[in-house]
Formats: sequence, structure tokens, C-alpha cells
Amino acid sequence: MAGGKPAHGAASLLKLIAAAGDDLLLIIVTGKLDRDSSGAEWVRTAQERGAWLALWPPDAARFPDWLQRRVLAAGLELTAEALALLAASTEGNLLAAQQEIDKLLLRFGSGAKLSLPQVAEATSGNARFDVSALSQAIAAGDAVRALKVLAALRAEGEEPVRVLWWLVRALHSEAGVTRTVSMSRLVARAALADRVAKGQAHGEPWDVMALLVAEMCGLRTLPRPRAASLPEPLRA
Repeated sequence: MAGGKPAHGAASLLKLIAAAGDDLLLIIVTGKLDRDSSGAEWVRTAQERGAWLALWPPDAARFPDWLQRRVLAAGLELTAEALALLAASTEGNLLAAQQEIDKLLLRFGSGAKLSLPQVAEATSGNARFDVSALSQAIAAGDAVRALKVLAALRAEGEEPVRVLWWLVRALHSEAGVTRTVSMSRLVARAALADRVAKGQAHGEPWDVMALLVAEMCGLRTLPRPRAASLPEPLRA
């Protein structure tokens, strides 16, 4: 039950709880229970008859540590930058994170020590373009080429947060960024893209990233956003 509220099914749920025993194991999986749901009769009855285990997914600040433990448990070792990319690509989706770790294990084997280029290539699938092509176009100040690569990445189903991670990394290093546009302006644009990509602000993340890419190539676009700092989860 995603919302933890069985509504009219509560009576049937109570009967199932009462019938549970050696011949019937009842497992109820719900989303987070609010105060009213936590005090519902079926919840109290389930606690009396069995056990209630609360499992909270790690938040953005704790996600990299969770991911690191999973990587080590799989017998792999990732550099700090490789782990940061994997975290940015899978944040908020524990199943996707585990699937990416399984793919790395299958490809490189237990005991492998993986660098950023290895993880980037392995997690990009069979895309015709990769983020390195985008970085190269930005470094050359070629806005037309950079925007074409960005559009291709979008068409190929690339995750916006993964592309944004590379852009933020370039901003932190200040390498290959045409500096006719102020760094504060670029940082504000990247912060807005991060909020949009995470659903914390309205808009289309790819459109906001297109503005960021254009300005990283030295072009001025729309007025500067209000945000003035880079998002913590994307720091390299």
C-alpha cells in the first residue's frame, strides 16, 4: 500500500492479521505512515501480532556513504570521482544504484579498482555520444556543437543529473570554460538546473542545461537566476 491507508479494505486486513499464524505468513509493505495512519487499528493489531520494521531510504547527504558500502560489499573499489558520478546518476533510486553496481561487477569482476572514465563509459550504455564529447565542445567554445551533443544525449535517454554532474565538475575545475561569462552567473545557472532536475523548481532540466551549456561556451542567454551556490550533492 503506497499510502498506507487501506480505506474500506481495513476490515479485511484485520481478518487477515487475525488469521496469520503457522500456515499463513502476512507481510504488509507500505509507504511512510503519517500520524493518523500510524494509530490505525490495523497497524496496532499488526504490531501486537507480529513486528513492525521501519526502513528509511538514505537522504541525499547520506546516499554516497550508502552507495560506498554497497560498492565495497560487491568487492569493487571506486575512486572518489567515480563514486560521485555513480551517486549523482542514481540518487533517490536504490534499485537503480544496485543494478549499476551489479553491471560493474559483471563487467570488471570482483576486486576491480575503477576510475572515473571506466565508470562513465560503463554506465553510459550504448549511447552514440557521451559526456566527454560535450566537455570537449565546451572546452573549444563551440556552442553549436555542444548543444547538438546535449540534444543527442537527451534523445538517447541519458539521465539529466548525470550530464549535470559533468557540467558542475567542469565549473569546479574551471577547465575548458570560456570566461566571457562570469563564474557567479554560471554557478547560479547550474544551481537552478539542479533544482529543476530534482523537481524542486518548475521547468524542463534539459532546457535549463542548454542555457548553462551555451553560457559555458561564452554566450549570454536569459537573465541570471537568483540561486548563487552550487548544489552540495553534485560537488566533485
